[in-house]
Amino acid sequence: MANEINILRDLKHKNHFQRLFEVYESTNFVHLVLENIEGEDLFSLLEKKGLFSEKEVAEIILKLLIIVDLLHSNQIIHRDIKPENIYYIFENNNVKLKLTEFGLSTKKIDSKPELVRCGTPGFMAPEIFEKIGYDEKVDIFSIGILAYVLMTGSSPFVAKNHDDLIEQNKMCNLNFNPEKFEGRTIYSMEFIKRLTMKDPKFRPSVKDCMKDLWFTVNHSDYKAVTKAADKINKYVAE
Repeated sequence: MANEINILRDLKHKNHFQRLFEVYESTNFVHLVLENIEGEDLFSLLEKKGLFSEKEVAEIILKLLIIVDLLHSNQIIHRDIKPENIYYIFENNNVKLKLTEFGLSTKKIDSKPELVRCGTPGFMAPEIFEKIGYDEKVDIFSIGILAYVLMTGSSPFVAKNHDDLIEQNKMCNLNFNPEKFEGRTIYSMEFIKRLTMKDPKFRPSVKDCMKDLWFTVNHSDYKAVTKAADKINKYVAE
């Protein structure tokens, strides 16, 4: 709890994160006064509206990368990126995202690897299950899984039960059947594959992700995203 409070207090660019206003402590409880976000989380929105267009997914992922870049620049690892923890706000013909739930987040100390096993099965990077340690690349993996879910409406892991899901997640056995990406560009699948490499050394950094061809290629399905890179500085400034 103290860790979550400290991280929320340290976060700048409050428009991109759920804001913490006050903390009250009583004998048995700690009360956090948090911002009431006007919008819906991506999980609820996906259930309600069905699949997003590729244009919409690309815009969501790019804006999420910008937000996560702010975290990583401040040595913060979220460790629980998933649809339920991302709010989608549409106002004045503009999409804004807010990242929430920092209860599992941590602030890196020097270059020491993290060892705590935490997260949501199905979105956890494989190295979290091991005892070798991990770094901010675990968030990159989770963003790749999120992109897969938004593009296909399903998990990339074919599992019979919860234990099987954990095993498939640990082994990094993602289902890249082309039928899952029918009607989508090859750039989207290749982007997700890069982010979900089992070995974190081969995953791109968040800044490299933002330069991916998926966001810049001229494709009729997401024309509005072709100039997205030029809007990054403006969006961060907001």
